[in-house]
Amino acid sequence: MQIILNLSSPKEKWLKEYFPEVYPYFLPILGKPLIEYYMEYCALCKPDTVLVLLDGPHEALTQLLEDGGKWGIKLEIDDSAYTVSLEKIRKKHPNFFSEPSLIWIEGFFFPLYSNPEFSKEEPLWSIQRNQQIKTISSADGSTVLAQKSLPSCQEIGLHSLLSYYSLNMNLLSQWTEHLFMKGYGQEKHVFIGMNVSIRPGATLNPPFIIGDNTHIENTAQIESGSIIGDSCIIDQETQIRDSIVFGRTYISPSLFLKKKIITFYRLIDPFSGVKIDFSTKIFASQIHNNPLQRYFYKTIAGIVAFLILIPLGPLYLFFKKIGIKPQSYITYQTTDGIDSSYKLPIYTKQFSTKEKWFFRLSLDKVPLLCQALQGKLSLVGDTIWNRETHLDLTNRYKNYSPGVFNYSESIRPPDFVEKITGDLYYKQNRTIFSDIALISRFFIHRFFS
Repeated sequence: MQIILNLSSPKEKWLKEYFPEVYPYFLPILGKPLIEYYMEYCALCKPDTVLVLLDGPHEALTQLLEDGGKWGIKLEIDDSAYTVSLEKIRKKHPNFFSEPSLIWIEGFFFPLYSNPEFSKEEPLWSIQRNQQIKTISSADGSTVLAQKSLPSCQEIGLHSLLSYYSLNMNLLSQWTEHLFMKGYGQEKHVFIGMNVSIRPGATLNPPFIIGDNTHIENTAQIESGSIIGDSCIIDQETQIRDSIVFGRTYISPSLFLKKKIITFYRLIDPFSGVKIDFSTKIFASQIHNNPLQRYFYKTIAGIVAFLILIPLGPLYLFFKKIGIKPQSYITYQTTDGIDSSYKLPIYTKQFSTKEKWFFRLSLDKVPLLCQALQGKLSLVGDTIWNRETHLDLTNRYKNYSPGVFNYSESIRPPDFVEKITGDLYYKQNRTIFSDIALISRFFIHRFFS
């Protein structure tokens, strides 16, 4: 049996309205991308080959699927299928039509399959009357009866924000035994991913899902119906109930979230459809708002920047003299005015001795330390981005302030969103001593890298 999986872009408007930054087939269901459920159902059908049709290249999807080995199937990807017809596919993939019939899967839906290895009871649905999963003749494309019994599967439509939310809540409460769940099921209706940090004093009440690399602070409460994605930070005294938290999201302290969907950018009520951008103050970092505190931190930062420059300055001038040159520049924004922008030299770590020691000694930070000494940059702050990104983050997060050193650089997160999430978390919990520890850790890591 062969399978054709048509992943043409869905036309559901609610996806673009509420989750414009999420690729539709990466939409998380129980904390796992929708595409993985398609692959799992395909694997249950035990096909010879699965052909995935895309209406354009998508690097992240291709990297996730690879050759299908993760699901024990042979996989081919055609990312040039802008117009899908059986005749065109037959001409382009003639070897794929060696059998008289094949399974055709299309449309945007959730395939609620029943895993026979784990399910205690056979569900009450059947594949025979489904519209999006059908067995067709490879000769003329007509619908035919399956030559062998297909695994049970119910197609659940994803036609609205509310249907998406309700599906997640229903699956978590009733259907996890039928699915391949992500994470470790320590007890019934409890699923915890890898490398999860749960501080003492946190409360966990099932059913819930916590994704990989997620941090739950002390006094946080993860109540029933919570679905938390990968690489999230749930801060102190926050309570989450019957809510979906997308991956790579930071939830600030002392919030009560019930029956909500929370993404990195916004808070959404699935019942009313109201969405609130995270630029509102409840999610923005509110640290050091007192003018006296700000002056004190600025003074201390200037002194520390000067002390660091004393040994690094002469070394920087020496390395410049022997031929260290920047690889490129970015234009970045400082904190002293919206029209102030500077070119930041970008140095790339190379294999020659002088470039290697230039990085080990952290001499690329010298131009930024000079800016900090003038009060144009924070000594410890957010990651420095280019000018356009800076202005966007300033609009979203009122306290966004780039710094010479930052939390995300010390933990080396893999991408843009996780860097901002880490910076937000640190700003909520920083102290003078933690700033000093962060700077020390940065120099130690650089020197021994």
